[in-house]
Amino acid sequence: YGPRTTLSLAHVDGPGVTEFLLAEDAGGTDGGTWVRSNEYSSIGEGKLFAPGNLRAVKDHSGYAELVKWYSENGYQLRYTGGMALDVMQLCVKGRGVFMAPASRGGRTPPPARLLFEALPLAYLVERCGGATSDGTRSLLDVCVERLDQRTQIALGSAPDVARFEELVGAADPVRTLAERTV
Repeated sequence: YGPRTTLSLAHVDGPGVTEFLLAEDAGGTDGGTWVRSNEYSSIGEGKLFAPGNLRAVKDHSGYAELVKWYSENGYQLRYTGGMALDVMQLCVKGRGVFMAPASRGGRTPPPARLLFEALPLAYLVERCGGATSDGTRSLLDVCVERLDQRTQIALGSAPDVARFEELVGAADPVRTLAERTV
C-alpha cells in the first residue's frame, strides 16, 4: 500500500498498539528484519475525518448531516479508499474518525465485513484508546453469526463515534434479495 511495510500489534495485557517496520537488510538477501518503530496509545477528538460509503449520503439524511457537520467545522478530509490505511492513520495522528454507514432503505448493505475488517481494526482502535460502533454499540460487542456478515462502522475518538451513533444510528435490517425485488 505504500513505500513501507508495517505490522500493527495489540496485546490484551498491554496498553496501546505497537507498530513494527520491515527494514531491509543492506544486501537485500534475507528479506529484512522487523523493527519496532512506533507505539500508539490514544485517539482523541481532532479535526480529521475519513468518510466511507459516501453514496449513502443520498438516501441517509443522518449521514449527510454528519458529513456536512465535519466539513463546516473545519475537519480535514482523509480518505484514500483503503479502510485499513485510513484507520491506522488515526492511530498515527492520535485523532479523528473513520466511518462507513449502510444506506437507508436497503439500497446497499453495510460495507465492512465484520470478521475480517471491522473486528480487527476495532480491536486496534480500542486498544489505542479510541472507540468503535456499529451505530448502537461497540463493534467488539457484536456477535459473529456468519462468515460473510457485514456491519456499518465508526472507529476513532469517543466524541466522534458518539456523534456517529446520534446522527446515523442503527443500520436498517439487511433484506433478502427476494424482499428487495418485491
